[in-house]
Amino acid sequence: MIKYNYADYYMEDTIKADFLGHFLKDHGMECEMSDTPDYLLCYRYTGDTFLKYDGVRIFWTGEDVSPDFNLVDYAIGFDHISFGDRYFRRPLYLGYKEDWELAKKKHLNVDRSAHERKFCNFVYSNGNAVRQREDFYHILSKYKKIDSGGRYLNNVGGPVDNKCEFQKNYKFSIAFENASTPGYVTEKITQAFAAGTVPIYWGNPLVADEFNTKAFINCHDFSSFDEVIKFVKEVDENDELYYGFLNEPMCTDEQLKKAEDTENKLEEFLLNIFTQPYEKAFRRNMGFWGRNYEMKMKRQLLDFDMDKAGFTMPLKVGYYLCRRKLGIVKRKLIKK
Repeated sequence: MIKYNYADYYMEDTIKADFLGHFLKDHGMECEMSDTPDYLLCYRYTGDTFLKYDGVRIFWTGEDVSPDFNLVDYAIGFDHISFGDRYFRRPLYLGYKEDWELAKKKHLNVDRSAHERKFCNFVYSNGNAVRQREDFYHILSKYKKIDSGGRYLNNVGGPVDNKCEFQKNYKFSIAFENASTPGYVTEKITQAFAAGTVPIYWGNPLVADEFNTKAFINCHDFSSFDEVIKFVKEVDENDELYYGFLNEPMCTDEQLKKAEDTENKLEEFLLNIFTQPYEKAFRRNMGFWGRNYEMKMKRQLLDFDMDKAGFTMPLKVGYYLCRRKLGIVKRKLIKK
């Protein structure tokens, strides 16, 4: 019987979807979700709960956070790295199946009245991204109004209910990541493709390895945002240029095959973890230096200065209770 659980990333949604449970059962393995798991699927490091569990740790993120292999045994992420059987690259956009399928067909049914649409959209709810995203929005807005349909910088009367339906009304979509990191590419570009718009993309400087640059405007091909905007204006005013982007497939044949092969290889990666004997599935350093590193991370939690961080008493209490759950609080942290 395989005992598993989840930690530290969208817990409620993850447990409800129960990816691991479905995966294991689909492959004929007996399993159960347990408070004392042998295997832990820990997502982005939004919390420290994963440190509570001593079993095999599998880190999985689509966000701009790289794995710490001193603390986890296996990882699935966006980085272009190789680490034996411990790491597998699967960018976040591949998890958005419906968008992916629509985006693959975007060049087959081009709307011949697309040039009559409104100019450009911007749909974001996270205002904590790097400044480039907001800067570009404001600079391009000087040319023509951009409709912002997310919670951040909203100017359409409130957040839109359906991002794809909203984007279908526009010629261009600003598809900027939260940060620019090699390999980090999310659903933003594929959602813009799925809506039949031309993405204006910034983020992964290696994006041309994964998507057909004839189908979108890649900011990384220009030396400045001013040059990007100059080109956007040219495309906006030239229907032939604009439809040239719409008529191109999202990916070349080679890029598409590589992306879709990733899903099969992901299955192989996970099966390798669960089909080997449990005691042999550990990869992180369980010796002196590995234990020392992990205990150092736990001690840092104890040394956190809550007063300097501006914690109010309710937050201090919450912080204390969270650390108690980790089993690492050895003394009372909150003093009068």
